[in-house]
Amino acid sequence: MRQTAPSSWARTLALVLLLVVLRLVALRDPGLFERDAEEGFNAAQAWMMRQGHVADTFFIQYRPYCGGCTVQAGLAALLSAVVPLSWLHMKLLPVGVWALALAAGQRWLHRAASPSAGLIFGLIMALPPRAPLVLSATGWANHMEAGCLAIALLAALGPGRAPTRLGALLAGLVGGLALFTSFSGAFVAVGAALALVWSAVRGRPSALLGLGGLLLAPAGWLLQRLSSGQQPFHTIYAEDEWVPRLARIPDQLATLFHPHQLAALAGHPEAPAGRLVGFLVGISLLVGLLALLWRGPARLRAPVGLGALWLGAYCLSGFSVRAPAPPELAYPGSLRYAAAVMPLCALILAAAARRGPWRLLALPALLSGAAALQPALPIAVDDVREVISGDLVHRSRPMVRWGAAHAADWAYVQAQLSYALPLEHHRACRVEDRWCRQVHAYAEGREVATAALRADPTGDCGVALNDAALPAHPAAAWGVGEAVAQQLAAQLDAGALAEGDVLKALDDCLGRLFAPGAAPAEAALRALVPLRAHPRGPARGADPADPLDVNALERTLATAPAGLRAPLAGAWARGCAPDPRCAPPRGADPAVAQAVVEGVAEALSGLLDPMDPRLSGPHGPALREAARAAERAAAAP
Repeated sequence: MRQTAPSSWARTLALVLLLVVLRLVALRDPGLFERDAEEGFNAAQAWMMRQGHVADTFFIQYRPYCGGCTVQAGLAALLSAVVPLSWLHMKLLPVGVWALALAAGQRWLHRAASPSAGLIFGLIMALPPRAPLVLSATGWANHMEAGCLAIALLAALGPGRAPTRLGALLAGLVGGLALFTSFSGAFVAVGAALALVWSAVRGRPSALLGLGGLLLAPAGWLLQRLSSGQQPFHTIYAEDEWVPRLARIPDQLATLFHPHQLAALAGHPEAPAGRLVGFLVGISLLVGLLALLWRGPARLRAPVGLGALWLGAYCLSGFSVRAPAPPELAYPGSLRYAAAVMPLCALILAAAARRGPWRLLALPALLSGAAALQPALPIAVDDVREVISGDLVHRSRPMVRWGAAHAADWAYVQAQLSYALPLEHHRACRVEDRWCRQVHAYAEGREVATAALRADPTGDCGVALNDAALPAHPAAAWGVGEAVAQQLAAQLDAGALAEGDVLKALDDCLGRLFAPGAAPAEAALRALVPLRAHPRGPARGADPADPLDVNALERTLATAPAGLRAPLAGAWARGCAPDPRCAPPRGADPAVAQAVVEGVAEALSGLLDPMDPRLSGPHGPALREAARAAERAAAAP
């Protein structure tokens, strides 16, 4: 008996609610989700737009060709008017996009195949394998979103032989939005254009009106060009590659279909059985694909066509998912370039499993999804038990407090925006928000100091900085420190400075302007290693094979200038903070011990595990207080 319309929509709503609940459970697993710098950048763009930087939207976009970043930032800015812009709230945006794709695909399959096919698709989307689980809740605003727009395109076109006039217009707009979002969405735009032209050829000329929707992408690029002067997009190939190299196709295919890669894309890394189930998901998808092509209705081959377009684009592109040598499996974030096809794979699998024993094809995918979610379930059950009992100790757990932290990664953002925005924009900012002021002051300090040092690269660093008009804001000191680090790293690379003389040179440069142990010295020490990859540089103070070599740190501190000892210890602590062994050296003077404690607390954003053994050590009270201060500083307004 066929379902009535209200009952079928009730099933759609139930599947969406199931997805949201299961994502909230999954977010409790710290082994799956961490604070991502790019996601934090999009959150910062949203925050700055909210604070009045709308005219600078494309300047503060993560990359020139990432229109999806701006779309997501705009939505997040609207969301921040209702709730704090926290890490957890920012996660609701990609989860919401995935949920909309679930609803669109489930409704399409319900009409094009069968209610059971729609149900299977909804279950796979709600309980996907590990890689799509992580990617569906990571707000990069490009690859995964492109895959969800592919599902939206199918819904707009409908299951019939030709779309309605409204469906054609929506299909064009979806294609244009996908193309504006990122390179990953280009296959959706091509699919939309081909479908609309084919509908016109088959007797529905009004479908050609939908092609106008594709102009959404060029309109966005034109606005970006006029408002920022940026080149909206650039080639995805090497400079000497004018046409795609066909020789890369076998390697690109191997990154997707090698059994080891199937284990990463659709399996679980914890046990051989988890890897095997990923291979079985791939086999099930292949069998389902062949079944649809051999005996499936023509209307169910549309997702196969879109998947083929994506595969062709992937094989010819210069991007690929990570493919490490066995036994290592690629981690989910490194599989992001395959995220655009994952919703389509779920749709194809569900369409093939629409009736009878073919439904068993969906079993490996659901088993893989259950395995991915399993580690988070005990934590979620404990949360529910503690809430019911009135015990709020769970609020001290890292992931709960992490969810309340500010979504933006300001340390990453300020370094990026110091280049993206012109210096006059930083100086002209009159916004009073502390985060925005910090970004602009840091950037101004870095750019002014860099210009002063470049003007006299072989002269006296301290004199050059003393003569520069450095801004007075405290955050500018961090920019000055990183500018000095860049110069010292360049001198190290050129052989003009010996590694053993770095600390003395740094002290000579900054000692005239700033008090001992001030922020510029610590910023410089933090920046020296990553800027030029000197693994034995002073910010590590240890053997690169063992960054927790406290003995090496102690030896470095013994010979370091007095004013750099505390910043050096703090920079070391930020590099090893997650490890419980990272603690103040024995017998360290109070300033050094406090620097290590604050470095650990800040690196963990105050999210120290209550069972961390450092809390029961001699520096436990100081560490607890520093963690609370860091948590307050990172809290979303």
